[in-house]
Amino acid sequence: MAFIAAPWRIDINTAEKQIKKEFTERLTTATSGSLLRLSYLNTIGYHDEKLFIDMVDHEYCLRACKKGFQVIVVNNARMHHRLGKMQKKVVCGIPFYPTHHAAIRRYYKARNGLYIWGKYLFKYPRFVIPGIINFCIEYIEIIMFEREKRKKTVAIIQGFYDCFRSHFGEKKIYE
Repeated sequence: MAFIAAPWRIDINTAEKQIKKEFTERLTTATSGSLLRLSYLNTIGYHDEKLFIDMVDHEYCLRACKKGFQVIVVNNARMHHRLGKMQKKVVCGIPFYPTHHAAIRRYYKARNGLYIWGKYLFKYPRFVIPGIINFCIEYIEIIMFEREKRKKTVAIIQGFYDCFRSHFGEKKIYE
C-alpha cells in the first residue's frame, strides 16, 4: 500500500544516476512534487507543523512506514532541484559536498534532526545512524569550507538546546 509516490529528484549540482527499475521503495524521501493517497490521511495524519522546515518530510515518511505504508520513488518521473549552493571539494582524495546553507537552516536541521533521531532511533536505526553520521560530515564541511562558521555553529547549538527544551516552530537566530 503506497502512501507517497515521489519523483526521482535530480540535484542540478551532481550527475544524474540511471535507474532501470520502474520504482524504488524507500524509507523516506522529500515529499515536494509527490502524490499522496488521500484516503490514508486519517490514519497517518498531516505533517508535524512544529518542525516548521527541514526534516518534516522525513518524519512524515517514517510515520507512514511505521503504520505499514510504503514510500516509493517513481524513477521515470523526474524533478530537478538544488541542494543549497553545493560545490564539490576534494581533500586528500576524499570528496566533500558543502551546501553553504544559511545559519537558520543549520538551526532547523540540528533541532529537527535531533528530535527525529530520538523519536525513531529504535524503530529505524538504518535511517537515524546514517543521519547522525551525515550531520557530522556536514559540520566538518562547514568548518573546512564554508563562511560564517561561528554563526552556523551557534545556530546548531541553539537548535540542539531548543530541541532539549521542546521549543519548536519558527525561530529567529541570534549571534
